[in-house]
Amino acid sequence: MELNVKEILNSKGIKATKQRIYLYELLTNQDKPITAEDIYFIAKNEMDSFNLSTVYRILDIFVKKNLIIKSKLDIDEKFYFEIIREKHRHYLLCIYCNQIIPLSDCPIEKYEKKIAKETGYSIVDHNLEIKGICPDCKKRHQTH
Repeated sequence: MELNVKEILNSKGIKATKQRIYLYELLTNQDKPITAEDIYFIAKNEMDSFNLSTVYRILDIFVKKNLIIKSKLDIDEKFYFEIIREKHRHYLLCIYCNQIIPLSDCPIEKYEKKIAKETGYSIVDHNLEIKGICPDCKKRHQTH
């Protein structure tokens, strides 16, 4: 996989350093968005040379080169990062514990096409966050 990641980075004009390869692979293996701080805590256990400013610098490069998405989910004040995938994702967010669950499909695609047809707009993007209380938090809050 390392050669493939090197090719991906090089094709975007990014020098394929060990840290950048590691961070790209880490993001590729996530099934939901992750904060820079979470990335740092994972990475520092694997590679001695990682520090938080390095993580932010690499993430900034990846965002500018359209390898990852930077978004602010409406659960806290942090930015979240994820690999750009062929199929975009939407998430279910717990308002108590900030758990993030990816939804299996896009419930907006048909509606988006209808809106485009009715308005003449060329829709370029959309975002959907559904907020709720996860089963664990629901149990915890019902017992108090």
